[in-house]
Amino acid sequence: MKISHSLAAFGVVVAVSFAGAIALQAVALQALRINGPAYETIVAGKDVIADTAPPPLYVVEAYALALEATGNREPLDVDPTKLEGLRAAYAARLAHWSRSTLPAELKTALEDDVGRSGAAFWSRLDALLSGLGTQSEERRRAETAALQDAFHAHDTAVRAFVERSAAFLQAQEREAARRSALFNRLCLAAGLASFVLLVAGLIWFHRRAVRPLGLTVRQMETLANGDFRQETLGVHRPDEIGSLSRSMERMRTTISASLAVIKRSADQVSGGSGQSADTAEQLSSGSSEQAAASEQASAAMEEMTANIRQNADNAAQTRTMAQLANASAEKSGLAVTSAVEAMRTIMDRIRVVEEIARQTDLLALNAAIEAARAGGHGKGFAVVAAEVRKLAERSRRAAQDIADLSGSTLAASEEAGRMLTALVPEIRRTAELVSEISSACREQTVGVEQINQAIQQLDQVTQANAGAANEMAATSEQLSTEARHLNHQIGGFRLGSGDAGAPARSADAAPGLRGARNAAMAQAA
Repeated sequence: MKISHSLAAFGVVVAVSFAGAIALQAVALQALRINGPAYETIVAGKDVIADTAPPPLYVVEAYALALEATGNREPLDVDPTKLEGLRAAYAARLAHWSRSTLPAELKTALEDDVGRSGAAFWSRLDALLSGLGTQSEERRRAETAALQDAFHAHDTAVRAFVERSAAFLQAQEREAARRSALFNRLCLAAGLASFVLLVAGLIWFHRRAVRPLGLTVRQMETLANGDFRQETLGVHRPDEIGSLSRSMERMRTTISASLAVIKRSADQVSGGSGQSADTAEQLSSGSSEQAAASEQASAAMEEMTANIRQNADNAAQTRTMAQLANASAEKSGLAVTSAVEAMRTIMDRIRVVEEIARQTDLLALNAAIEAARAGGHGKGFAVVAAEVRKLAERSRRAAQDIADLSGSTLAASEEAGRMLTALVPEIRRTAELVSEISSACREQTVGVEQINQAIQQLDQVTQANAGAANEMAATSEQLSTEARHLNHQIGGFRLGSGDAGAPARSADAAPGLRGARNAAMAQAA
């Protein structure tokens, strides 16, 4: 739907809404006016309440209670709670209307006439009820007559106040009816004036905005057809349409200059794409050679990695053997230490045997002496003693030999123990060095593997560069084709004579020229 049609439809909707609002307002005012249906309903409800319930400011109910108490031959008791409630309601309503917004003459009549006569009535009522049951019949009749006079005086004041209030209410109703009629006429006049202003505003808006927008649409269609030679109309208007026309004029001049720049850039791209293709071919050739060298370096690094890994395995086995040798040497040292201790024990036992042989020799010598003293009787005993001495001597010599041999063995064992003690730290140091060599081999293996991975990655990057160079060559050829196609497309635009061949103007164009140039280059690529 066109804007003009939308504007007309909007005017119809608003006019119908205005008419509906005016009609609804008239109906509402008619229903709510003074003496209208709603007003009459509210007044009727209040009248029903006033007709059925005794008003608090009218003391008729209290007067009825007093007459009920004194009307019999025997006085009756009056409910003090009910009486006090009536008195409190009377005082509350009197105070309420004294503080209300009633006119001053009504407040004065209420306070002076109704309030004063009511106070006199309550005073006489208290005097009557205070002596009820104790006073004489004549006294009670006199108090009742005084109460009756006070009630009639109050009744007269209330009736006079009601007549004044009714006159005031009728005057207020007449004034409200007059105001209601006035407001109805004013609302109708305002509605008609608003409707007239709406129609006038729609007509003015159509002439001021819709018609110039139609001219702008036709010029936009001309620009869309590629004709940028016609200048934009309405650029001197001070309103939003003028701003739109000025923006369109800047857009027309900017696009014209941008198209001229794009045409020259397309020519440059078409000429430079051949050079890019040659450069891409050279880059592809160099990348292929670099990829072959990277593959050779990767193979050499893989062989070096295998050798280093084999050295690391040999170093690990040597470390294990050194650790076993260290453990064996430590055990041998312990065994030699035990052997030395055993040899010392044997030496001690040999000394005991030597001592036994010496004492046996002494005993045999003493036996021989005793046998010599015995003469012929001790000859056999002397022979035994001599044999014992021989055995003791042999035992002593054998023990001496064993002691000498044990001493030599002990010295050799102690020397072996010292040598093993000196050898164990060296073996332990050898195991530590072999462990360090194994760790270094492992670290070297890791480093060589990382170098190998880096070379493989370099090989992949080089191959990717070679592929990219080939793609770049193909892209350069495609770029040249697109540049020719872009020149053909730009040829369809009709530019002004000042835009087609003015290189200096492209440098001074709006900042959007550089963006348009970059967008065209990106599209061509």
